[in-house]
Amino acid sequence: AARRLPAGAGGEVARTNGRWFKAHMFLNLAGVVLALAGALVAAAAIDDADKDHLRNRHGKVGVAVLALLALNACAGLVRPGKDAAIRPAFNLGHALLGYGVIALAAVATRSGIHKAHELGYLAEASWYDAQIAILAVAGAIWTACVLLWLFGVSRARPAAAVREKDDGVELTEVDDASPKKSFC
Repeated sequence: AARRLPAGAGGEVARTNGRWFKAHMFLNLAGVVLALAGALVAAAAIDDADKDHLRNRHGKVGVAVLALLALNACAGLVRPGKDAAIRPAFNLGHALLGYGVIALAAVATRSGIHKAHELGYLAEASWYDAQIAILAVAGAIWTACVLLWLFGVSRARPAAAVREKDDGVELTEVDDASPKKSFC
């Protein structure tokens, strides 16, 4: 069956035989495992000097990050079917929760760096700069991928029949059997 998409909307990126979905799922599950491992390492490293670790902002936000991360991962594993009426709302909630977890994780690491500096574990404040650099690079990569997806940049575009629609939006019919490759 042919699909009708606005020309250049990057629809071919969404139809990569599930590669995007699989990468998204496995990378996020790896993130959950790493976050849990980090929490275990942090719990083991908390010494008598900081018995109230989970009572400050860093600890509370960190626990919230882990809980919301686990919730979002579980929700992703039991998502509604493609044809379910609730699927669009689920997709929006899943995405917003994911972005919220990322923002909260940045707050948790920032307050953790501050707390470690206060306790004398970090002699310099250069960790602040390191966090900003990591967030800037990750944000730039994410932005580049989104822009590539939005503007439909790909190495190989399938042959398409283009026609005009009444409202002036160009529509493209794409055969699902044709090979599709993309940068992201």
